[in-house]
Amino acid sequence: MIKRLTAKVVGQIVSDHERIYAELYASTRPAAGGVVAQAIGAIENALLDAKAKALGVPCYALLGGNCATAFRSTGRIARPGASITRPISNPPSPISTA
Repeated sequence: MIKRLTAKVVGQIVSDHERIYAELYASTRPAAGGVVAQAIGAIENALLDAKAKALGVPCYALLGGNCATAFRSTGRIARPGASITRPISNPPSPISTA
């Protein structure tokens, strides 16, 4: 499925990922959770990754930025019933619009 959809993506500008996604969706009308929807999602992820690399920013910055400075670890990682908060090293700075 990805090979079939790739023909519609190759040669297009990476920064137009929203338009490319809309065209892929409109041309296929995927069922929720189906193989076509998964293929389009994989292509969209690749486009976002390529755009982030071109801008020199982490991919999550394109999706709204860092939303936490720490994460909570529970269950299998820690002993049963324990809860550990671990800081995220080097929190990112937001994308500059200047």
